[in-house]
Amino acid sequence: MVMGKAVIFDFDGVITDSNRIKEQGYYAAFSGVKGSQEVVRKVLARYPASTRESTIKKIVAGLAGCGLLKSGTDIGSAVSKYVDRYARIADDAVCKAHEIKGVRGLLDRIYGKAALFINSATPDDSLAVITRKKGLDRYFTDIYGSTHSKKENLSAIRRRYGFRRADTLYIGDRDVDYMAACADRIAFIAFKGEFPHRGKSARNAKELERLIDGFIKKGKGADK
Repeated sequence: MVMGKAVIFDFDGVITDSNRIKEQGYYAAFSGVKGSQEVVRKVLARYPASTRESTIKKIVAGLAGCGLLKSGTDIGSAVSKYVDRYARIADDAVCKAHEIKGVRGLLDRIYGKAALFINSATPDDSLAVITRKKGLDRYFTDIYGSTHSKKENLSAIRRRYGFRRADTLYIGDRDVDYMAACADRIAFIAFKGEFPHRGKSARNAKELERLIDGFIKKGKGADK
């Protein structure tokens, strides 16, 4: 049975302490290409919230443009190779990564009070495996990955499960999460965010739980 309110979590940086791990995965995936580190650094700095496939396409294009790939390299094949390599490196590392302090207890305490979801830029298949291996999948009504954008996922969750905008909350740690919530016109909480303060924010799991409890207990408003 779906609850009256939806609380949607980003994954990396909100549930699992894995943002830095994923960034390092790009350097590791391209470690065999001499001179790749500077290209990787520039792409990550310019596109910090891109999906892994989009990021790797940009890195491969940058390497090709600098003449760092072997002559005659097929760009499409190179992208596929490095996407697979990155997936093996990053997914294994995230499975072993620590969770954000206090978040598992938070999930234990709010489970059953609202319907819980994940909305992440991690590929759907990888996200399903990671959450299962970490024993997190049991908390969530559904899990959405990067097959669609974060904004599209938020809208899909509301429509599929019948939640009004006033009854839907998204929790994220990056500007792309905030922008997705704004585009879908739902409530947002910035958690340990790497962007300027925008509305409600929480520095730790205790503060986040207090804000979530307040949202769950708040009377349902009219959808707009």
